Formats: sequence, structure tokens, C-alpha cells
Amino acid sequence: MNKVFKVIWNSRLNIFVVASELARGYCKSTAGSTSFGSLLKYPLMSALAVSISCILTTGTFAADLQVYDFSPQDPFEEIISGSTHLTGGFSGIQRGETGYTWTTLGQAREDGLITGDSGQWVDKDIFRMGSQTKSINYTDPVTGSTVTMKVYDNNDMQTEAAKDFRVVVSQPVGKDGQYVDRNLYQVGAGASLDVDVGQKTGNWVGAADNQFNVIMKSSVNTQNLSSAYHVTNGGSLNYQSKTVVQLGNSDNNIKDASNALAWMTAADFVGEFDSVIGKQNITNIDEFKAYNDALIQALQDGQIQLTEAQYADELNKARDTSLHGIFADTGSIAADDAIRAFVNRDAVSYIHGVGSGTNVVIDKDANIQLVGSDATVVNLENGARLTNNGTLGTAGNTYRGAYIIAARNTSFVDNNGVIDAGTNPEMADFFSSGAAGVAQGAHTAILANGSSVINNNSSGVINVAARGNYYGNTGVLMSGNATLNNDGAINIAASNEANSILGNGANIGVVTQQNTTFNNRGTLYIGRLAQRAPDDANTDIAIKQQSIGVHLYGNGTYNGSDTSQIIIGSKVQNATAIDVGGNATLDQKGSININGAVTGESVSSNIGIIARAGTQAAKVVHDGIINLNGLNSTGIQVLENGQITSSGTININGGLDPVTHYANYGIYVQGEKALAILSGTVNLSGDGAIGVHARDKGEIDVTENGTVNFKDGVNQTGYYIFGAGSTIKNAASSVQDASTQNATLYRVDGGASFYGSADSSAQLNASGDGATIIRTTGAGSHFDSGKLALSVTGTGATGIRIEGGATGEITSDAVIVRVAGKDTTAGIVDGNYYNLDGSVNDAQKGDSVLTSYAVLETANTADGAFGYIARNGGRLIHEGSINFTADNSTGILVDGGILENHSDVTVNGVAVNIQGANSEVTNSGVVTATDGQAAYLVGNNATLALNGNGETRAAGTAHGILLDTGAKGLTVDGATITMDSAGSGNAIENKAAISGIQLKNTTINVGNGVGVHTGASMAQTNSGTININGSGTGILFENVADGSDTDQTLDMSDSRDLVINVNGAQGNGIITRASTDLKTGASVNVLDSDGKSALVVQGTTKNVEQSGKLISVSDKAAVVDLNNGVLESFINKGDILALDASHTALEMNSGNGITFTNASGGKYCRSGESA
Repeated sequence: MNKVFKVIWNSRLNIFVVASELARGYCKSTAGSTSFGSLLKYPLMSALAVSISCILTTGTFAADLQVYDFSPQDPFEEIISGSTHLTGGFSGIQRGETGYTWTTLGQAREDGLITGDSGQWVDKDIFRMGSQTKSINYTDPVTGSTVTMKVYDNNDMQTEAAKDFRVVVSQPVGKDGQYVDRNLYQVGAGASLDVDVGQKTGNWVGAADNQFNVIMKSSVNTQNLSSAYHVTNGGSLNYQSKTVVQLGNSDNNIKDASNALAWMTAADFVGEFDSVIGKQNITNIDEFKAYNDALIQALQDGQIQLTEAQYADELNKARDTSLHGIFADTGSIAADDAIRAFVNRDAVSYIHGVGSGTNVVIDKDANIQLVGSDATVVNLENGARLTNNGTLGTAGNTYRGAYIIAARNTSFVDNNGVIDAGTNPEMADFFSSGAAGVAQGAHTAILANGSSVINNNSSGVINVAARGNYYGNTGVLMSGNATLNNDGAINIAASNEANSILGNGANIGVVTQQNTTFNNRGTLYIGRLAQRAPDDANTDIAIKQQSIGVHLYGNGTYNGSDTSQIIIGSKVQNATAIDVGGNATLDQKGSININGAVTGESVSSNIGIIARAGTQAAKVVHDGIINLNGLNSTGIQVLENGQITSSGTININGGLDPVTHYANYGIYVQGEKALAILSGTVNLSGDGAIGVHARDKGEIDVTENGTVNFKDGVNQTGYYIFGAGSTIKNAASSVQDASTQNATLYRVDGGASFYGSADSSAQLNASGDGATIIRTTGAGSHFDSGKLALSVTGTGATGIRIEGGATGEITSDAVIVRVAGKDTTAGIVDGNYYNLDGSVNDAQKGDSVLTSYAVLETANTADGAFGYIARNGGRLIHEGSINFTADNSTGILVDGGILENHSDVTVNGVAVNIQGANSEVTNSGVVTATDGQAAYLVGNNATLALNGNGETRAAGTAHGILLDTGAKGLTVDGATITMDSAGSGNAIENKAAISGIQLKNTTINVGNGVGVHTGASMAQTNSGTININGSGTGILFENVADGSDTDQTLDMSDSRDLVINVNGAQGNGIITRASTDLKTGASVNVLDSDGKSALVVQGTTKNVEQSGKLISVSDKAAVVDLNNGVLESFINKGDILALDASHTALEMNSGNGITFTNASGGKYCRSGESA
């Protein structure tokens, strides 16, 4: 092995000159320790011959070599041949000139160093905004839960006089003042070098022999032309040392027209402008802070709704955000001065491996830490390979940042040890600030491009510090066609986070872009202290700056095997496991555990997977497990124009937090053309948990075996779809069941839509107490069942709810499998809008409409179930059929709602139950009570307006309309009520004893019952027809409960158009049993010659006024029977017409006689005669 620098052709002597050997005057062979002079057989041998002699002098064993005391002025480089063992220390190596001095911008301007117009900014104040990481709470107007957003913190905003800002000003160092284009140790073909320099125990980081401190430069900005160890052409380097490396940074580069002394944003404010919260006038930082406070307050009060980006835009309207460079005049520095060369992570490295077959090995006990340098620790190119069994790292970086490993152009890395990007614990002793000093600056653990392959093997650990000011930190940054295979651990944000961080950046684990591939079989962990081995115990740490496990975009591919894990630590907020966008491919079969459970005034959310614009559901697939174990977390979030398929499992292991009101979501889809396809499972545990949520034109498609399972908790929502244009489509073949108390399987809200597929084989169940299958609510929201199969079995459960102005349709293709259980209901339509917590929002009350073509039958409906409920102004349009034969069934409950029935409702019990005021029924179909209570039961505090040309039928013990105790009113308009001749019920039974029942153009057909049975007066004006075909009575006025005399006054004086036709001999027209005066005005036709009286006055009534038209053809009874024994007066204002003069018009055979008055306009004569 020989010490050689360059072989230079000397044109004057026509020979090659070895510059370094002529300068140093000696050469040492690795074969022994003999001096160079004693090796010379011919003292006058040319320099070329000397060099050749040195090159050929090799040994057959690893020779020891002492570290050479390099200097920038000495062009010497060590060329290694054979096997060599490098020992000694680095303390004798000269660093080189720094090439700068420190000064202030103000002083630099005074010294005439500032060029052109850039000097104007020196008189300004620098404005630092801080980072947009402060979390605030506000109430989500959609869900009512507490949500967070990130804003700027006034406490982080700073100003500093630009003139006082310290900068470095370049100074000339001369052509050889720094190491330019130098490769100090060169290991080529067939050569190997073992580096065993300095101490390995004790305070090695502080030992001079362990300090490699050299300012290295490249003459080309983008080419690595300088290194300590240059390994090429199949050479090998085995690094066994512990070394602190400093190679220079941007301060050592020239500051000229291409490289500013400083960049600044001035504290300049725009004055007057229009803001989302009104006109503003901002002229200084205090007013700017006040404006920020006002924006934040408006967000929290719900006055405005902005995204985080929109908020930042609104805030920045108030200031000049331009970035201004301040430049120095360095034209006096020579063109060939070393200060004009470049140090950066592309141009300088500590170890530079080039070429196929070239191997760099870091021994298991070795440790290389690059400090404060804009460079690369190990740079691999064109097929070179690195095997790291020890420790590599960077510490105390600048804002420009460094690479620990750069694998370029199809190079290879095997990491079996530890890669520390700002996290090496031994380096804490190197900095006065300890571990914080180690983490400082921007860090990138690995750069991989071309077709390079990075293997982080099962024993390998990559640690990345939490980000500092201005920039983010990255574990592995890939481009081109590079591949990362992870079987070990990658720890992101693995150091304690600094306070008041400036600028916006992120902690990123792996950047997978362009055509790169990340195959993960190991672990990514966000927010635990750095490890020395993958099986080290976890120590979770608090992290609030943005963190991303995998940043996947371009044509990148992420393959997460079933053994892979991405974990967000328990003290982490503002983190995302996988952020995917563009044409990328995601195949996530592993587990993502979101454990963030940070408490405090406001805590940012954590997310499992974000799918951004350009993603495709066929290529972005979650097929693994996502566990939401903390607070304020989302399993999958899909943004505008993004798509994802979730065929795996999402476990929500906590619902709405009772203290903070933070919610967890399984899938959250937001924005136009945002799509999530659910063919997997979402499991809900925890009160108030929401499985799947879409808003702002987002879409959810439930396919194949897609389902939300309700495991444990109350008031849970499976799918929540909100906003105009937001939709959910269900074409699944699965069975989905809202199985917990008050659960809702689907909530469609705020103008969103649900469309059940026409070829769906899905079955949707509500087995939980008070559960609902589909709740569609809010103006503009719409539900279409398609071919869904619905089964409602929980106590008080409901199939379909249409509320708050929404519309919905249960099509004829829908299958109502079962409506069973106490108080279960197939469908409810309700004008009220109910918040997620069940409270009523009066501001969103609307005209809800449910149209149903469903067929409900006894076979699928149990005792105690309801067909439908219409309440609070909600309208049910019934186009299907109800046929309940079980005892005590109820077809439809109308509770202050509206029923439009266009079909058949047949029930044994109550066909239509009316509860609450202002109920309205329009019937053009047939409503039948086959037995039981009534076709229409009007309950406590209820009123009914029955309209339409349909028919109401009652049989058995059922009434046509039963006004039950506490009922408040009844109007019948245009309807027909038909009582079965064999039944015992009445057409209208006024058990409530309410007055004012009104008939308008109503037809009542009675057999043996009563047309209207009431103990209180009907309305003064009535019309229609009551047909008595058996032994029934048209109107029976008495106490309904027991048939005793009523004490209510009857006044139907304007009811002449209400005609009672008594068709049989046993029938009755009007019978009164009262203790009060009466005004009867209905008309009666007794049409049978053996018929009874048209009007019979019983009880203790003393005064009667009759204004109807009473006609009788009966041979056996008077037209009017007044034989109650106490009647005193009778006034006729209508018509009383007997068959002829031989028939009695009015009869009274008891009492003391009456005063009869035939008032003006009254008729009292035989039928066909004039009065």
C-alpha cells in the first residue's frame, strides 16, 4: 500500500511528477515500518519510478496505517491497496479556514457589504409567525361534537430588528484554504480498509482523536467530489471506529448574488382590506394579533366556517408575506478561492462508495455521527453497497440538513443496526443543551433514488428526531424506482419536541413518490423515544407538530404486509399514519394503531389513512386493521377527488368523549368526488361513536360484505351522510344490524341522499332498543330504499325515519323482512329535526315526506308493532299495503302528522292511531279495522282531520273513528265510513265527549251500530249522508260511557245538509238523551213504512229547536217523538214531513204539554203538502 496524491504530467521534463511525495519527501509501505529513504535502491530514481515503486510495494497481510495529518494546502491523498488497518487519531488533521466572520446586517451595511436594493430591508423588522400548530376547539354544526383545527399562536409571533440579525459574511481563504475536490482515503479494486481510529470507550464523543473536523468542498454543486473515504470499483471499507464528523455547512459557502446573507419576511401590514369577518385596518403587530384573535373567536362561535388553509389565507391578508433576500458584495474574492466551492449533502460525504461490488460495512460497535454539517455520512452510487451493523447518525444539524445515507443510482443498503437522525443518546454529551442539541436542525436519515434498494432488516432501527424550526425531518426519502424493505423499526418524532417551533414542517417516516416502492413488514412508530433495538420497551412522548408515517404519492407503492404495524403513540396529536395522493398504490394489510389520547384545553386529531386528490379506489386499499384506541381520531379520511376501498377492519374503541366531546370516526369522506368504498367492517364500541361519515358532496358505496357492527355503547351511528350532493349507495350482500340502544345504522342529513341498489341483496336490521335502520333528515335530504331488505326487531326500534324536511321512498322492491317487538315501526315521518344527541332543533323543522310502496303483513309483523308513524307535521304517503291480523295491532300512528293513504290498510286493532294535535288524514284508499278498537283511534290531546274520497271500514267490535279519552277534535271531509252490518262498533264514537265534531260531505254507512255516538254537540254546520241499513242509529246523543243523559247542549242548527237515510224498519234517525236544551239541524229520511221516528227526544230535555228536514214514510211512528214527559217547548225552523194527513208528524203523549212554534220558514205538514 502506498501514500500517493496525484501523478501530474510535467511537460518541461516530459515525466510524471508525484506531487505529494515530492512535497512530503517520504512514503511508507504497509509491508513494514522501514523508512521511505531506506527503500530506495537508486537515490536518483525519478518521481514516477518512486510512485510506481510505492504502488507495487504491498504485503500479504493487513498492514497497520496511521492516520495522516492532512491539511488543505497539502494535496496528499492516501491510496489504499491490499488490506489495510487504519489506526491512530484524527486530532492532527487540519480543519481548513472557515471562510466567514459573524456580524449583524446593520454592521454589514455600514461596512458597505450589502448590495443593490436589498439594503432597504435592513431598516425593517423581521416578522416570525411561528407554526400553525396551536389547536382550538369549536362545535361542529353538523354533529354537535367538539372538533379541532390548527391556528397560529399569538405567543409565538415575534419581531426582531433586521439590523440586529446576526449573519455570516464570507471571507477569502485562498485557493487551498479548504479541502476542495479531495478524497483523503481512496480504496479501489482489490483493496480493503479497516478504520479503527480513536477510542471506543469512555467519553469518546469528546476525545480529540475521535473528532474528524474538516471543511470539505466540491467544485461542482451537484457532484460528490470530496470525501474522507472514497471506495470504488469493488473496494471494501470496514468502519470499526466511533467518530464525530464535521464537514462544514452553508456558513462555509460564499454569500453572493446566488446565496443570500439572510432571507426575511418584514413586519409590514397592508392597512385596510376586506376579511371574512368584515372590513379591517391592520397596521402593526398588535393589531395583527387582535385580528388573529377575532378570526379564532369567529370560528369558535360558529360565525364562520373555514378550513385550516382558508383560515391561514384570511390571516395573511393582513400582512406582506413576501420573502426578501439580503445579499452581500463578495466580488473581491478571487474566482478560484475555495470559498466559492460548495459544501452540501449532494457534494460532500464522509464515506463515498461508488460502483458495483463496492462494499462499505459499519461494524456493530462502530458509531459515526455527523454534526452541524450540510453533507452525507455515507453516499452510495452506481451499485455500491452499505451494510450497517453499528450506528450512523446526524446531530445538531443546520436548517439545510444532512443525509445519513444516500443511496443513488441502484445502490444497496442493509441496515442491521441503528440509524439516528438527531437521536443518538451518546451525542448528548457533545452539546451544552444535551439531547435538544442533538435533535436540532433538519434531518433526513436515508435518501434513495434510481433503482436503489434499502433493507431495514429485523434488527434494524431508524430513529428520526422531532422536527425543529422551519423544516421537517424525514426517515427515508425515496425517488425514481427505489425500494424500501422494512422488517425492523422506524421511529418517527423520536425525541422530545421543542417549544414555540417556527415555520411549518412535518415529521415524516417514509416518502414514497414517483415509481418507488415501500414494502413494510415491520413497525413504524410515531411518538416514542429512539430505540437501540426493535424490541426495546416503548417510552411514549408528547408530540403535537404534524407527523406522517408514510407519505405516498406520484406512482409510489406501499405494501403493508399482515405483520406490519404503524403506531401513533398515546401522547401524540396531529399525526397521520399514511398520507396517500395522486396515482399512488396502497395495499395496506397490516395494522394501524391510533393510541393518541392527549388531554388538555384543545388537542389536534390523529388519522389512520388520508386519501387525497387523484387516488383511485381500485389502487388504494385498506385490507388490514385500524384500531382507534384514543380520542379525536379518524380511521380513514378521504378528501376532494380522492378515493379508497376499505375491505379490512376498523375498530372504533371509544365513542364521543363525555368530557371533551371529541368524536372518533371510522371513515370520514369530505368534498366533491371524494369516494370511500366499504366492503369490509367497521366495529363500533363506545357511546356516540360514528362509523362512517360523508359530507360536502362526499360519497360512500357499501358493497360486497361491507358492514358496520355495533359492538357496545349507546346512541351510535353507523353511517352519517351530510350535505347536498353527499350520497350513500348500498349494494352490499351483508347483514347489517343496528344492535345497540338508540343506534342508527344510516343517518342521511343536510341535503344528502341514500340510494339502495336495485340489485342489492343486503339485509339491514334494527335489533337494538330504540334503534333505527335509516334516518333521513334535513331539508333536501332524500332516501330511496331500492331493493333493501329491512328487519326491525328491537323494542321501540324503527326501520325508516324521514325527518326535518327530508323526503324518502320505500319502493315496492324493498323487502320488509320483519317488524317485531314492542312498539317497533316500519317507518316514521317527522317534521322535527333531531340532533345526534336526540334534542330537537326547532330552526330546522320542515315538511318531511315519506312515500311507501311496501307490503306489511302479519307474517312479518308481530303483536305490538306499528306499520308507520307520521308526527309533527310529517307527511306519510301510503301507496303500499298493510294487513295485520294479529290482535291489538296498529297500522299507522299519526301524531300531529299527515297521512295520505292511497291504498289498503287492514288491521285487527287500530288501523290508524291519531295522537297529538293537528293530525290530518287524506284517504283515497281503504282503511279497515277488522276487529279491535277502531279504524281511526283519536287519542289524548289529539285532533283529526279526515279527508279524501277513500273509505273507512270497521267490523267486529271496532269503531270507524274512536275519539278516545282526552281527544280534542275531529273533522271529516269527503270521506266514507262503512260499518260492517255484523259488527258492534259505531262509525264515530265520541268517548272523549268533545264538542265540535264536524262532517263535511261525509258518507257513513251503518248496519246495527251508530253513525255518530256523542255526548257533546257536533259542530253547528255539517253535511253529508248517513245511511242506516239495519237496527242502527244515525246520531245518538247521550253520555257515551253509560248511555245516561248528557248535560251538554246540542247545537247542530246549520246541519240541514247532513242527511240521515234510515233504510230499515229497526233503524233510527236521531235519538237524544240529554238534560239540556237541544238544537237539532240534521235531516232524516225514514224510508221504511215500518220505520221508527226520524227524531226521538228522550232524557229530561225541556226545549227543542229543530231546523233540519225530517221526512218519514212510516206507518207506525210519528216523524218526531217527543215523549220524554218533561218537554216544554218545541220550535220548528225546518221541515217535518209525514207521509200524509193520516200520519203523525209530531207526537207527545206524556207530560204537561208543550208550546209548539212553527217558526218562519218552517214546514209542518204531510209529505208533498205545503205548510
